[in-house]
Amino acid sequence: MNHPNKQHFQIRDYVTFNEQGRAVCPSCQQSKGSGYRKLNLSVLESGAYKCHRGCTPEEIRAALGAEKPHVIPTALATPTKTANVTISPQKKMEAHNALLDSDGDAKRWLQDRGITDEIIQWFHLGVARAKVGKQPFRHVWSISIPIPANSDGTSYYQKKRVLPWLSEAQLQQELGELYSEYKPWSQFGIPAMVWFTHNPGKATVTWLCEGEWDAILLGWQCFKQDLQVAVATFTCGCGNVPPAQELEKLPGTVYVFYDRNDAPDQKGHRPGEVGAKKVCQALGDRGRLALVPMAQDCKVKGWDVSNSLLTGFTLTDFQLAADQATAVTQPDQQHVNPLRSRLVSTDDLVARAPEFVEWLVPDLLTTDELFALGSPPRGGKSLLCMLLAKCIASGQNFLDRPVTKGSVIYVNLEDSEAKVRERVEAQQWAEGLPVYWIDKFKLPETPYLIELADGMDDLRLIILDTLSRVRTDETSESAASVTKPDQC
Repeated sequence: MNHPNKQHFQIRDYVTFNEQGRAVCPSCQQSKGSGYRKLNLSVLESGAYKCHRGCTPEEIRAALGAEKPHVIPTALATPTKTANVTISPQKKMEAHNALLDSDGDAKRWLQDRGITDEIIQWFHLGVARAKVGKQPFRHVWSISIPIPANSDGTSYYQKKRVLPWLSEAQLQQELGELYSEYKPWSQFGIPAMVWFTHNPGKATVTWLCEGEWDAILLGWQCFKQDLQVAVATFTCGCGNVPPAQELEKLPGTVYVFYDRNDAPDQKGHRPGEVGAKKVCQALGDRGRLALVPMAQDCKVKGWDVSNSLLTGFTLTDFQLAADQATAVTQPDQQHVNPLRSRLVSTDDLVARAPEFVEWLVPDLLTTDELFALGSPPRGGKSLLCMLLAKCIASGQNFLDRPVTKGSVIYVNLEDSEAKVRERVEAQQWAEGLPVYWIDKFKLPETPYLIELADGMDDLRLIILDTLSRVRTDETSESAASVTKPDQC
């Protein structure tokens, strides 16, 4: 679970959750494709969030384009080159020309989806290398979609569809051991944003598609017929919602054309419709649910805009669908048992559990968790905590284990400053260590402590010494209230 009070990043600014506090995880959707619909991401009222499939906060933020710097243990660190997540116009045209000049799998796959050479030229689609795996990794071919990163055309994000022409069996054979790390889309560093495929200046409504290929085909048709309708999609998938400032770019009433005939989840909900409702709720009065034109006896799963256009439906049919679109009411605020959404089977628990633990001190202390150090009086608790603070602040090993280096706040309510100085000198602390001391503190003041922590980007540890002295008579249902004095 991430830090619940980091005000520079709020997950609800990027993702819309249902009434149970669940949503599709952006990282899962990025790795599994835009059709992925499982509600693995949960959020608390505090803003803390977690992917129950195991995606880390860093992976989720990367999928949303909201990464934060990550400090790794000093003893394990190796120099790395900062990745450039944008490309120049020259690189964009190199990828584009390589696709135009080719007659291989990439172009044939696009043509099978109705994307002709003329459309490829209009949207500057290309072919580029994408990385599969971490260490070791391989570069494989992908179809690239350039997305403007600024308004002057000097920088582009490059979203890549990796090896789409290969079947699952062919992917396994091609990638071997790296198959488990394969993700259909490569889009590291691309923020959650709106991408227009048609945006005439006089547009007063928007047709919003669930994926890039749908938006390309529908945008092209609107352009050819000079239809004054904006066509767009989200870089993060239609089930995940970009920030409000991005939604404001969509002209007028927004008609959300979501994939149909999805298999229902355990509650009987259709994922495509659920995701579209999230978008409409974020748009407020501007949002409308529109049905992609489809034959009544259609059995195709995940029927989308591309299916509709390629089987003969026209823009007239889409306009009729928009005319028949429905508004979405806000979620019912009726009573919900919060425990129901927390029930999980053993199999699901094992499946969603992360495959690794993020350590502050390997095998001793994990990050973002509360630990209590207990022993009889004069057992050396404060002395050990000061040694830990020194090692975290300096990056030195603690008990022969590497640490994650960073700042420390030490709430010292027991020892005199003379004793602290004596121990600092005995442990040979270097000058300038980022350890900061507080000599008066009570648990009701925790919001102020959190505010201090929020202002320290490299804070790794807060020590309360001792818990018995931070409690007040009003403290209840806390670690301090159930701990005997002088034992922690």
